[in-house]
Amino acid sequence: MNVIVIGGTGFIGRHVVKRLLDADCRVLVFHRGKTDQDTKGPAESITGDRKKLADQRSEFQKFGPDLVIDLIAFTEDDANSLVETFKGIAERLILISSMDVYRNYGLFLKLESSESNRIPITEKSKLRSIFYPYRSMAKDKAALLFNYDKIPVEQIVLDAKYLSGTVLRLPKIFGIGDHKHYLHEYVKRMKDGREYILLDKKHAEWIWTRGYVENVADAITLCTVDKRATDQIFNVGDIASFSESEWVTKIGRQYGWDGRVLTVAQNELPKHLQTEYDYDYHLEVNSDKIRRELGFKNRISIDNALEKTIEWELEHQSKDFDVNHFDYTAEDKVIEKHK
Repeated sequence: MNVIVIGGTGFIGRHVVKRLLDADCRVLVFHRGKTDQDTKGPAESITGDRKKLADQRSEFQKFGPDLVIDLIAFTEDDANSLVETFKGIAERLILISSMDVYRNYGLFLKLESSESNRIPITEKSKLRSIFYPYRSMAKDKAALLFNYDKIPVEQIVLDAKYLSGTVLRLPKIFGIGDHKHYLHEYVKRMKDGREYILLDKKHAEWIWTRGYVENVADAITLCTVDKRATDQIFNVGDIASFSESEWVTKIGRQYGWDGRVLTVAQNELPKHLQTEYDYDYHLEVNSDKIRRELGFKNRISIDNALEKTIEWELEHQSKDFDVNHFDYTAEDKVIEKHK
């Protein structure tokens, strides 16, 4: 099976490419050529500008793809260029989307209003009614944040003529190679010997579905090789979803941290730990569909996933973090008052 992976050298993409090769797929990676990852070896490679995808149409055609996976289609222009470039060349498209399409995410960002509920999100749950969720953060109209929205991107792919689309809605991803260092804020505090980790009370109870990157790559690979995934939307994520307090505790257990989470009211937190989110709206996702219909299973347990991620994080600690986010003097004043 011939597979093109657009954006196949990033955090998720590198794991996807490895799993595809393990599944005996012939893989062509399209990327910018700006990563330090070794793109040589079993996978073939083409460098280019994602915004000029059609410029490589003849090269893509020579490869003869059966299926294309796009990990970096963020805007309507991206989706339209994807469909136009591979129309008549490939049979199927897999779009990597996000849980941010759901209404609960808009509520979480305070873009919308509604009564809260604790029902896990399924593929049939309501989507956001407010588009372009990050537009207020954009510097100008040309910025990615101004044009980003996975909802219209999904629709373009699913409505494409002459191409069959599959949409995979991913949760918060963690794991080896995470350039955003998702676990850093907790692992650093544990490494620094902090006895307490402070959380807003509502944040501590807030539930978020996560996904370990290698398991997510397995799900993407399964949908690639199994045609039953054609014309389907699947949520991807771990079976168990944890509250933030439970998540910190799990990280601590794997790290060997003997401290504990201390919860306080939002307005009592130091300024650097306060957020603008509405934690009444959980991002707990039901991913039963992909397990039931395609037989997907997590290959790596949550404990093993955290162990591997923590080990990687300690070896590749972020050097770009904001030191003000670790103002332990301010944190200690709150801790002394509440411990």
